[in-house]
Amino acid sequence: MEVTIATDSLKMFIRRRDPPQGMIVHSDGGRQFVAKKFRKLLSQNGLKQSMTRVDNHYDNAFAESLFSQLKAELFDGFHTFKETEDAKKQNFRIH
Repeated sequence: MEVTIATDSLKMFIRRRDPPQGMIVHSDGGRQFVAKKFRKLLSQNGLKQSMTRVDNHYDNAFAESLFSQLKAELFDGFHTFKETEDAKKQNFRIH
């Protein structure tokens, strides 16, 4: 995954949700999340980083469970998007 995907997603989250200072952002140990650009963005916005430890896959179990459920509900096993913007709109729609 490219660093820009992670930073763009984080910027969108910050704009839309205005997270409180000190909020914890959890991720796996992927290179996009250890990149200076991503970590700097977290720091500039008062966010704290939490990351899965090396060879400890249970650290991320709760987050993975959440994303698994989100995918199941959002995509319903067959849904595809023609454009990235369509996926963003579907993912962030307000009920």
